[in-house]
Amino acid sequence: MAITRVRWFILQSSYDLPDVGKGIFTAFTIFILLFAIPLSGKANDDGDELSVFVSLQNHGAYMPALLQEETLYLPVKELFDFLKINNQLSPDMDSATGYLLDPKAGFLINYTQHEIIYNGTAFSLKNKELIRTETNLYLRSDVFGNVFGLDCNFQFRNLAVIINTKLDLPLLRELRQEVLRNNIRMIKGEVKPDTSVKRDYPFFRLGTADWNILHSKAQSEASAIRINLQVGGMFAGGEALVSLSYDNKILFARQQQQYKWRFVNNNLKLFRQVSLGNLAVQSTASIYAPVIGIQVTNTPTNRRRSFGTYVISDRTQPDWMVELYVNNVLVNYVKADAAGFYSFPVPLVYGNMQITLKFFGPSGEERSSEQVIQIPFNFLPVNTFEYTLSEGLVQDSLHGRYSKADFHYGFTNRITIGGGMEYLSSVKTGNLMPFFYTTVRLSKTALLSTEFTNHVRWKSQFTWQLRSKAQVEFNYQRYTKGQRAVLTNILEERRASVSLPIQKLKFHLLSKLAFRQVVTPTIDYDSLVKVRYSDITKAKFTSAELTLSSSFSRFNANLTTSASINRLSGSSIYSNLALAYLFRHGFLIRPQFQYNYNRSNFIAAKFETEKQLRNQGVINLSFARDFSMHLTTINLGLHYNFSFLRTAFSAVLSNKTSSLVQWAGGSLLCDAQSGYATHSRQSHYGRGNLVIAPFLDLNGNGKRDQHEPGIRGLKIHINGGRVLSTKEEDVVRIADLEPYNNYLVELDEKSLGNIAWQIKNKKISVVMEPNIFKRLEVPVTVVGEASGMVFFENHIGERGISRILVNIYDSIGQLAAQTMTESDGYFNYLGLLPGKYIARIDSAQLYKLNFSSMPATLSFQIAGSEDGVVSDGFRFVLHSLDKKEMDQNIVEYRQNEKAKLSFVNLKKSSQPIAEQQVSNGLLNSLAEQHNEPPIIAKQPELADHLLMDTGGKVNRTEKTEKEATRPLRQFSTKNSFLQSQKMKSFHSSLRSLAHPAIRKKALQLFQKEQLVQQRLTILKIEHQRLIRYQKKLLMEIDVLKAKMKKLSYRVKK
Repeated sequence: MAITRVRWFILQSSYDLPDVGKGIFTAFTIFILLFAIPLSGKANDDGDELSVFVSLQNHGAYMPALLQEETLYLPVKELFDFLKINNQLSPDMDSATGYLLDPKAGFLINYTQHEIIYNGTAFSLKNKELIRTETNLYLRSDVFGNVFGLDCNFQFRNLAVIINTKLDLPLLRELRQEVLRNNIRMIKGEVKPDTSVKRDYPFFRLGTADWNILHSKAQSEASAIRINLQVGGMFAGGEALVSLSYDNKILFARQQQQYKWRFVNNNLKLFRQVSLGNLAVQSTASIYAPVIGIQVTNTPTNRRRSFGTYVISDRTQPDWMVELYVNNVLVNYVKADAAGFYSFPVPLVYGNMQITLKFFGPSGEERSSEQVIQIPFNFLPVNTFEYTLSEGLVQDSLHGRYSKADFHYGFTNRITIGGGMEYLSSVKTGNLMPFFYTTVRLSKTALLSTEFTNHVRWKSQFTWQLRSKAQVEFNYQRYTKGQRAVLTNILEERRASVSLPIQKLKFHLLSKLAFRQVVTPTIDYDSLVKVRYSDITKAKFTSAELTLSSSFSRFNANLTTSASINRLSGSSIYSNLALAYLFRHGFLIRPQFQYNYNRSNFIAAKFETEKQLRNQGVINLSFARDFSMHLTTINLGLHYNFSFLRTAFSAVLSNKTSSLVQWAGGSLLCDAQSGYATHSRQSHYGRGNLVIAPFLDLNGNGKRDQHEPGIRGLKIHINGGRVLSTKEEDVVRIADLEPYNNYLVELDEKSLGNIAWQIKNKKISVVMEPNIFKRLEVPVTVVGEASGMVFFENHIGERGISRILVNIYDSIGQLAAQTMTESDGYFNYLGLLPGKYIARIDSAQLYKLNFSSMPATLSFQIAGSEDGVVSDGFRFVLHSLDKKEMDQNIVEYRQNEKAKLSFVNLKKSSQPIAEQQVSNGLLNSLAEQHNEPPIIAKQPELADHLLMDTGGKVNRTEKTEKEATRPLRQFSTKNSFLQSQKMKSFHSSLRSLAHPAIRKKALQLFQKEQLVQQRLTILKIEHQRLIRYQKKLLMEIDVLKAKMKKLSYRVKK
């Protein structure tokens, strides 16, 4: 008990120590563990009993062991169970049997013969290589290696045993399989949480609002004001998005106003998404206006497993940040180089992909823009069918009706086929456009895609990624002559490109060579319908581009050379060179030149300098000269981010014309449930937010009540998002999470600062809702501790006994916890919820060891408290009984208890409560040790009395009766309710008495007679036990006398 108090002090104090004193505290802890605690172990001929840590390839467990001087003995049963080796220990603890790897390679560890038989070979054991105790069988550590090939290396300083073996043990196989399973889960994106939180479908709730205002004023022109407001929330269980735009120079334009409602449920099969409002359609026909309508699909929103990559590259402004979204999920981002060139390896996933690129510049009105691209590789798992149905109206001057039915099917793991029908009423050359496509994965790095749309076009694309990470790509498109579904005058288009990235240490180089050839007619495009394709006079335009983009440390360079060949206008070749160097303290210079090889002169030049302002903003100054246009431009810009606002300012002077631009933007976040609202400079439109609210669950019901306070300081880990909360709050708010995605929230229980505060589910899977704060209540249970001692009493006296199971049952009789005694007999369990409990020694173990327990049960209560409750002082005393004594007690007790139990069951109300407690306390004491249901379960009024809080001690009445029946072995009373012949005759005589007073008096006399007979029986059993115990003592005295004679003989000799 004192040892556990020291451990409790060590654990509790470690939470409150500063970092400076942790070294001294660690040294003090090691001194206590190495010197103070082993002194309490059992010191006898078998050695000191201690706990060691056994490990095999980074997998370990604690188990008891015996230490004799420097020799370690390991338990056979526990060690083989740890290694997953088939074994079975005999009830008398004198032998162990089983087999190792192969059922034919059986083994027998025999204590009686002091030998081991393994795989048909007998190994004789020397003295003290095998030790048998009352509860286990121990084998010297080196014998495991000599016989079974399990080398056990004991490290005394760490109290650890490291196992080395060449055998493919079952434990090693399980560890390998678990690693493979974890890898598969990581590839598939699966998580294994302790619990999952289902989605909410609120009817109406607002959560986010993004806004931005732009004001521009050019010389001799009127001011221009543009305002944009984006509001996000939940409506009717779905995502609601509204975007409103205002321009003072343009009347209210309906095309600039966007609204969308989308319902998502990835668990459904028939449909998973339903969208109303502005639709994201992937049309073959050229549509340059929003489409308002409805869309239904069974495609899930979450990403699927990636099976390859596809490289896309393009240009934007220099040093702009480009973000890549796949199905509205951010997967990568990159910064454009000095010339604005960027490149992305796009992961190819199963199913339809919506690729979105978002551009973020340093300042100005083009702070952010969005571009949607399509990748022609759509794969589905085998036998998977997906569809997308769209119907709407195009918001242009023609008000055309648009419809599309798109179907996809995974034919094999390498081939996906699809097709459908597209309709656009404004197309004059054929508004019905059936299409068919197929996608084939030729190898792991080679992909081929073809698509045919009737009377519109045929296109094909092939991409191949080499081992050197070089990528080769070919594209070909051929349009039907005279078609007007796609607004272009191109007949054929051919593309080819080769890109090769090179990266070594800090040096990075990306080279790309691209060719493009376009075939166009030389006559009017609309008149091509009447002319054969072979008779059309064609013109070819060919262009090539070589891009070299490199970076080394702080230096960045881009050289792009373009050439175009045209039979009509000739050819032209020019290059663009952009350099950038980042100095210390955030100072950047960026020169840029453009040279024309045909004219052998510079076309344009630009010099720009930039300075970062404490990572909060940027100020830049640029000078540009266009030599061909004789135009000089000077630009001064400032971009600064506040904690709640983004601002930008730009002043431009071009020759004699000047202009000013001011811009500001931000976002609002609000949580109506908790009344929380905040400003932010980040955009939260369409994103998910999470509120984690830990609280003290004082009553242990798993729900937050009004009187239960919140907790500060809980550390969490989540794979994404941005934390908004401060240390002063008792909740944690996380923003910028992907909607409809599963997030694994991991809670650090140790950060709470109290070992009595425990969290049941430390890994929680949460599905995020868009635009709103999803609240996650985390109950922190305040658990109590129960502790005590278990002694074994014999003729020598009492001593602590180890490895005894102590079961703790709740108020309804269910097993709440189980713990095991240590080497000195001490036991404790931390983790009991508030409530009433009963502690008892495990009945199966008592039967196996042929022990009896006094008392049989101990009742106690754990009250609700913020700091936890410790209920200690429990004391169990075990006695050894042989089978003859047990059987004799059972027969005698059953013969004398039949009449009493029948009478108590018949007339329970006439018996005083105190006598009922004595009777039932005795019966339950006898029943519990044989794993029988307690009799008090049939009497609820007595059950409440026996479960009253006694501070870890037994009821006075129950304890007195149990001490009186101390030598009794608990046994079954299953058939004790049968009425004897004597009870039947008494009942008939009792009914013959007419006067109630006489009947009552007779009843009381019969009751007293039964109690006297019961006590006489108990005394008889006690007397017989004492006689047998006396005989045993006399025999042991004779044995001791014989040993004394031998000892005296040796001394004389």
